[in-house]
This record gives sequence, C-alpha cells and structure tokens, in this order.
Amino acid sequence: MEIRARYILMGLFLIAVLAGGFGFIYWLNNSAGFGQRATYNVRFDKSVSGLFTGSSVLFNGIRVGEVTALRLSAVRPSEVDVEVAVDADTPIRSDTEVDLEYQGLTGVAAISLTGGNSGVPLVPQNGRPPLLVARVGAGQTVTTSARDALLKINGILDDNSQPFKELVGNLNNFASALSRNAAKVDGILAGLERMTGGVRGPDSDKAFDLIAATKFDSPAKPLRGQLTIPEPSAIIQVNTQNILFRPSPNESPLTPGPRWADNLTVLVQSKIVQSFENAGYIGSVSKNGDAVTGDFQLLTDIRNFQMLTGPTPLAELDFSAKIADKDGKIIDAKLFHAEAPAPSADTGPAVEALNKAFGIAATELVDWASTVLAKGAEPVEDVGEPAVSATPDADPAPAPGAAQAAPAPDAPAQQ
Repeated sequence: MEIRARYILMGLFLIAVLAGGFGFIYWLNNSAGFGQRATYNVRFDKSVSGLFTGSSVLFNGIRVGEVTALRLSAVRPSEVDVEVAVDADTPIRSDTEVDLEYQGLTGVAAISLTGGNSGVPLVPQNGRPPLLVARVGAGQTVTTSARDALLKINGILDDNSQPFKELVGNLNNFASALSRNAAKVDGILAGLERMTGGVRGPDSDKAFDLIAATKFDSPAKPLRGQLTIPEPSAIIQVNTQNILFRPSPNESPLTPGPRWADNLTVLVQSKIVQSFENAGYIGSVSKNGDAVTGDFQLLTDIRNFQMLTGPTPLAELDFSAKIADKDGKIIDAKLFHAEAPAPSADTGPAVEALNKAFGIAATELVDWASTVLAKGAEPVEDVGEPAVSATPDADPAPAPGAAQAAPAPDAPAQQ
C-alpha cells in the first residue's frame, strides 16, 4: 500500500508539470511575441554598429518586434540588410520613417519606426517581406559624426596649408606695423570716437553749467521800464540736455555722454537773466512767470548751440533776439552769432569753448538790449506813462533797480 501511494504522488506531480508546460507555451504564443508576425526587410546605407539579432524594433517608442537577421549586400558592400519581425497589426505605411537609435549608456541599438500619415496606405504583404529604406545617415553616432567632421576639416587644412601660412605671415606683419605706429593708431581711434559720438574724455559722465557774462565795457544805462525774459524757443534737436557735437555743419548732431545741468533753453534763460544782473540791471530784469508785470519782453530763439569736431574744433552758437512792448509790438530785433576755437573736441575743452562763445553773445545781447530800452520811451508812453522830458524834473520815476535817479546823458536826443 505504501509503494502504491508513492506512485500516485509521482503521477500527480508529473501531470502538474506537463500542465504547467502547456500553459507556459500557450502564454508565450499569445502574450510574449509568438503571435502572428509580419516580416520586413530594412536597408541601411551605413554601419549598424551595436545592432544584433534579437535587438528591439520600436514603433513610436513602443516595442513591437525584434531583429531576426542581419546580412551584408554582395552587390552593395556599403549597405546592410536587416530582417525584422513585428506584430502584424503594427501600422507601418510607405511614409513611415526608419532610423537607428541608441539606448542608454551601453549604446545598445534598436530600430526605430516613426509616424506615417493616416491617409497613406499600409505597406502590403504579398508573400515576400516588404522593403523599408532607412533615412540617409541612419545609425551614425555622435562619435562618428564628430570624426567625419574632423576628417573634413583636416582635408580642408591640407588643401589650403599654403594660403593659411601666408595669412599667418600677413597677420604677423600687420601686428608689427601696429606696434611701430601705436601713437598714430591712438590718434585715429580718438578721432573715430569723436566722429561716432563716443566717450569724449574723462569728464564725459558729468553735468556742466553755462557761465553768464560778467565783463561789460560801459556802465549800466537806465532802462525805461521793466524787462521780462521768457524761456527761449528752440527745435527739439537743439533743446536737449545733451551737449551737441557735430563732425561738420551739414551733418546731424550727435548726442554723446556729456550733458548740461538742465535743458538748454532753461539754462540759457537763466544765464541771460544773470548776465543782465551782472551788468547792473538786477532790479529791472526778471524771468517770465516771476509774478512781475514787465513793460518789455526779450524774446529769443536758439538756432544753433553746438561743438564742431572737425580738424579744427570750434564752438558755435546762433540765436535771434526781439524786444516787444506790452502790446506785442516788436521794437527792435537782431541776430547774434558767436564762436570760439577749442584745442580739442574732448569734453573739458569743448565745454570751455562753448562757455566762451556764450559769454561773447550774452555780452553783445545785454549791450544791445540796454541801448534799445534806454532810447525806447515810446512804448511806455503808448500804455499811458508820462512823456519823457529833457529836464530831470520832467522825467518819470525810474524803474526799480535802474541806475540813480539822474536823467540819462542822452535824454535830449531821445525826445
């Protein structure tokens, strides 16, 4: 009985092993890639290093089969024919791209199938494996590409070794010439900086002020009324805080780093008032808008206020001046032009020359305006002021800040 029991156990065990074997085969057949397959031939025009029998075939990154064979072409030695088996339902179309990709650091190769338009028919299976052609250069690794590029560069250098040698020799000669003429090169570069609006000297990042006129040859003449000075007019190109540099009179101004302490029109207005005050008219002159009702206005228009940076640097300015009464009638007008040379167009010498030119023009402006207003009793008479008499008793009260109450020496001539 005991021996018979052992035989029963052994028989049951053998039946279980056989059942497990059949189950494993069934699983392989239905789940592990032994189902219905389609075979394709893939042709590569380059080396397929890293590709072996059993390597994966991927479609859009999903494993759909494996490599079953690799063959060299006897007719075309540079080509490699690879046979692959993939799932029969893999949508391989005539426009599906075939490439060779390398996975991981080990460089294991896999055939990659990508995309395809849904409107393009599937590759037909007519009994023979259809042919898929890999893209040109497929399977070329980064190392191979770099090696090929270096070989091409090396070939170019070999073919042009003599021209390269001559080029290096010319560069050495040019460097030697630059070394011998370093001082001249510095001068050329400085000139280019001035022409292109580059930095002009060590003070180019500072703000500069205008200097009012201070030296007057004749004493102050008594003015026949109060003079107000509005802000001058100017085009936008001139009315800027930048100090304008110009290579030649016919070229547009450049706007480099140096700048005035304020916009040019505001600065000129302030310095004209200050020039009149320095000439002795502190009580008769004020800015427009200082809550002072003036009998006359000094209207100015700045036409030009710049530094010419040619071979002989020159500061140049032009403006017009008009004296108007309360009714807006122009009593007199004059154009003013002043210029001053500079040793260079660097920031310091340029600002000094512009100040010198402004001092000349401001001095002429004060002398002209004071002469006109010392004679101009008529506008005051027109607005109801007493007539001017030749005797001191008949003179009207002098304006605040004018000279002493004595009559003007040329009063008889003003009648």
